[in-house]
Amino acid sequence: MTIRSSLRTRSAAVFACGSIALAFAIHCGSTDESLFPDGPCANELAGQCGASCTETTECGAGLYCGSRNGNKVCLADCSSSTPCSGGTQCSATGQCPGGQFGDTEGGTLEGGGCPGGSVKLKGLDPTVLLLIDQSGSMNYKFPGPEENGDPNRWTVLRNAILDPTNGIIKKYEAQVSFGLALYTWDRKNRAECPQVSSVNFAFGNYNAINAVYSTAVPVDNTPTAESLRKAGGIDAAGAKLPGGFAEMTTPGPKAIVLATDGDPDTCDSPDSNGTNPPKEATLKAVQDLFNVGIKTYVIASGSAIAEAHQKAVANAGVGQDLSTGTAPYYRPSSQDELATAFNTIVYGQRSCKFALNGQVTAGGESTGKVTLNATPLTLNDPNGWRLNTPSEVEILGASCETLLKSPSATLSAEFGCGSFIPIN
Repeated sequence: MTIRSSLRTRSAAVFACGSIALAFAIHCGSTDESLFPDGPCANELAGQCGASCTETTECGAGLYCGSRNGNKVCLADCSSSTPCSGGTQCSATGQCPGGQFGDTEGGTLEGGGCPGGSVKLKGLDPTVLLLIDQSGSMNYKFPGPEENGDPNRWTVLRNAILDPTNGIIKKYEAQVSFGLALYTWDRKNRAECPQVSSVNFAFGNYNAINAVYSTAVPVDNTPTAESLRKAGGIDAAGAKLPGGFAEMTTPGPKAIVLATDGDPDTCDSPDSNGTNPPKEATLKAVQDLFNVGIKTYVIASGSAIAEAHQKAVANAGVGQDLSTGTAPYYRPSSQDELATAFNTIVYGQRSCKFALNGQVTAGGESTGKVTLNATPLTLNDPNGWRLNTPSEVEILGASCETLLKSPSATLSAEFGCGSFIPIN
């Protein structure tokens, strides 16, 4: 998906020192009133124009920060007593709609001084942790029964994730920041529990994840609750751990996709095989993760996991009631179904919300022009766009589906002069 954000430039017949036809080079870069022969800078704002600035907030009322002769200075194109041509309304920062101004050397006015025009949109891309059960039972036949055989659960799950064509990481690595955590506990040889092998989050992370995951093998126990907390970056009380996933600042939503073949153990009860204490501990960990902004989704990579427990984990993962919630959960019986489950979950994390590099002024959304693949979208239409906050645009309905399904989709947005205040 390509987000186009180039700033338009245009010639203009109106300029910052007055509303007259451009006929000569203009000099606006000093507080000397003689350099402003007409307009508000020569009248009610005399002595205020021409002060050095880096952004509009540094200028006084009725002024904006524009570019003149290579310098950033405070300017005004209009005011209450110097109206815009055509009867259009002067903005609170002294600008006329549609007029973009800039350096005037050589008699040409170029875009750059008007806080409007094309804006930059940054996708609120999700961050997804793949938390993979590395217990010894992953050697059992997929999806069951509980005996060794081929294909085994470990291989089928790994292939569904790492397939270089249809695997979930390769498919979405440009739009999703993926991380990996393999969890288990070899209690005979390792004192530390849980035992987690991880790959840090990144876009384009297929090669790094493949290097770790492709050489790993199943080990022993399934301390799911402790692994959820460690990988999610929370302590036993649910508080965020410094530098952990929960504390990370990410552009979009955070999610954990838990793939496990059976009911959980804990570090204290490694042979419990899903009795109530480990199940309750897992549910509490998932609820604590949700409370710090991380959703959890669960995929069964074998038939041994109790369906009632899996359903409760799925409900807890999205903040629903453990018993009456209706969150989806996945019990695939083939590699293709596994791949589909991952695709459904990860696809659902991607967003049609975009952060702007500034703020739209009150009512300024009415001047907005948002286009998808060069087709204009309608403000507040169910299949158009809306302004969620002064700094966030959301694409809606069928347009959102088009945007998410097409990696080559082009989205652009622009707002009228004075309707958008950029952040430098």
